[in-house]
Amino acid sequence: MVRYHYLQYTMQTAQYLHPFNAEIRPEDVGCTAPRPAEIKSLHPAIPPPPNPFTRTTGATLDACRFGIMSTEENGQFEHFMGRKADLVEAKRSVRTVDGREILIVHHQATFYAIDLHCYHAGSSLENGDIEDINNKLCIICPKHKYKITLEEGEGLYKAANPQEEVRTFRWYSKGIKQRVHKVTERGEDVFVTLSTTPHCIDSDYYYTTQGRIDRAKVDEDTMDFMDESE
Repeated sequence: MVRYHYLQYTMQTAQYLHPFNAEIRPEDVGCTAPRPAEIKSLHPAIPPPPNPFTRTTGATLDACRFGIMSTEENGQFEHFMGRKADLVEAKRSVRTVDGREILIVHHQATFYAIDLHCYHAGSSLENGDIEDINNKLCIICPKHKYKITLEEGEGLYKAANPQEEVRTFRWYSKGIKQRVHKVTERGEDVFVTLSTTPHCIDSDYYYTTQGRIDRAKVDEDTMDFMDESE
């Protein structure tokens, strides 16, 4: 039963990340379960209308703002996030790209793009503090204080070895937990290319059907707590 649910989750995530019309096989996600008769991609059979906020190589900015787009050489899209000056002033901005909520952070003259919902329980990272931890710039989940590096999406935690005579707390890595995305500055505009890392990353779960339901519950619980504290 546990393996079935894992397969269901990993394949659901793989469907989200796969190219248009791709058929997901169990072996694509590291599973050996029997191949389903048919698994439909989450992408529609016909590509959606052009995104007016998408810019790609060879297309002028004005043309893209009117909905014209073309593919990059590597088959990826650059999505227009906004004017650089506006994003710098805002410091934190949320954008939805192909149904995925992305947090754009401007900190110390650098832009970062990361999945909006924390890999731990789906809470929004938008209002998380940013701190330098172990020489890595991290955003801290406001709800449960999980530490995530902005550059790579690495989860960090502090612990001590119980076998040491004098316990010394050190920072350790959980590995990549949060999906991060490529930010490109072109003149006065900022673009994001969604990550195409093929393997599943923990934050991917909150962009599946069940994950969206779970994170909605987290948001509802947060609002209830805020109402009670007022």
